[in-house]
Amino acid sequence: MAHPHHRHDALARAALATRLRIDLLIARGNRAEAAALFKERAAAVPENAASMMLYRLVQAGQQAGDAGEADALCRFVLDTLKDRPSVRNTAAALWAGNIQGDKPVTVIVDRLTALHKEGFAPEFLVKQID
Repeated sequence: MAHPHHRHDALARAALATRLRIDLLIARGNRAEAAALFKERAAAVPENAASMMLYRLVQAGQQAGDAGEADALCRFVLDTLKDRPSVRNTAAALWAGNIQGDKPVTVIVDRLTALHKEGFAPEFLVKQID
């Protein structure tokens, strides 16, 4: 049986390789491929790594003016990674934060209501409004 540290090291290396691959794909303008890679590997990498990858992907989508892409990634995490609370918190914060600009107030209310129904505490939700 493998030593626990070896397994942790292997996970850390896999997470680093995935993060670097995602960063490279984003730099090359291949955001769709980067998002697909994230979706494929998000459940397998440590939560802090998955959170950083999600943040980077959402940021790239927003910088490209593609709020829909950012929303879709956040919804993917919220809908599929139910056992990853740290990544879900990141997704919720990013999804709630992706309502800036000219979106109507109803969008803000709808998103916060949806997050509340998914079990996010009111205190967490209030922090998402600035």
